[in-house]
Amino acid sequence: SLNYGGTVCDASVIRMLKELKARGKKVMFYPMIFVETHQKPWRGRITGSPSFVKSFFTRPEGYNNFILHYARLASGMCDAFVVGSEMIGITCMKEGVEEFVNLASAVKKIMPVGTKIPYAADWSEYHSKNGFYNMDALWASESIDFIGIDAYFPLTDTATKPSMEEVKQGWEKGEGYDYYYENGEKKFYESPAFAWKNLRWFVSNYHINADGTKSPFVPFSKKIWFTEFGFPSVHLCSNQPDVFYDPASGE
Repeated sequence: SLNYGGTVCDASVIRMLKELKARGKKVMFYPMIFVETHQKPWRGRITGSPSFVKSFFTRPEGYNNFILHYARLASGMCDAFVVGSEMIGITCMKEGVEEFVNLASAVKKIMPVGTKIPYAADWSEYHSKNGFYNMDALWASESIDFIGIDAYFPLTDTATKPSMEEVKQGWEKGEGYDYYYENGEKKFYESPAFAWKNLRWFVSNYHINADGTKSPFVPFSKKIWFTEFGFPSVHLCSNQPDVFYDPASGE
């Protein structure tokens, strides 16, 4: 691996898991793919036709075998096992969500009873796309134990340094809660149904798609875990906490 330095060997992974459990820690095992090309594109850029998506999962060196390898390796040594994360270019398609449902089911069969199985969605991915709650088929799956979110939500919308109180308030107001941007224009939500920062509404209501159909998600059926959260240590980081500067990255 020229860009990332390679993957640690299985023996090192097992030693780390054993050490963490010996220290009394709970472990969430989080296997993650990186795109090993120039400028290190985000894995959310991986996309293609429905046939590509199926092949991406099922080919001999595909995503399923990557995840199932680590599921077998970590079985009995972790408290939660993440089957995927931030693969928004895949989950924007029905076929991609279906493949993750199937993969979660396969992982569930490998793990001991009580091991939690999530998918860790990007904060802009977990909710809905173009008026359709396409991820709900995954969130409603019996093999998924909670809704994982990599929670880099924009919390402020200002050109001046916000106060700590404004950052706290940003979880329940502002962009993604009261309004959104479309081609640089601020537009206010007519309903909280598509306000992707309104987590309370999301877990406590049925979801109706743009065509009038009801998604399979049942209110209060799953809890939300923040599988990632944080911010870069730069000025106005709370405006876009998802932007991490890396001079080698085209992102």
